[in-house]
Amino acid sequence: MRIDLRGTIKGQTIELDEPIDLPEGERVELVVLWPELVPVKLTPEELEAAKADYEARCEDPVYRALHPRPPTGHVVTNEMVNRIRETMGY
Repeated sequence: MRIDLRGTIKGQTIELDEPIDLPEGERVELVVLWPELVPVKLTPEELEAAKADYEARCEDPVYRALHPRPPTGHVVTNEMVNRIRETMGY
C-alpha cells in the first residue's frame, strides 16, 4: 500500500503534517524527495563574496577533487548560497 505524506525532519524523527492511522512500531519504507530549490536573490556584494569564497576553496586540491566545478561554468553553487543564508541568519 502507498500513502503519500509530508512532514518535517527533526533530528532522527519525521514530524508528519497530518496524522496517520498506523500502529506504534509499524515498519514503513521511506522515500526522500529533496525539496525544490528556491531561487535566491543575492546583492552584488553577496555574490562577489560567494564567488571569492568559492575561488579560494578551489585552490585546495582536495576540495577541487570532491567538488568539481559545474560544467555550466557557474561559480555560485547551492552550497555557497546556503552558507551565505546561514551566515546572514536567513
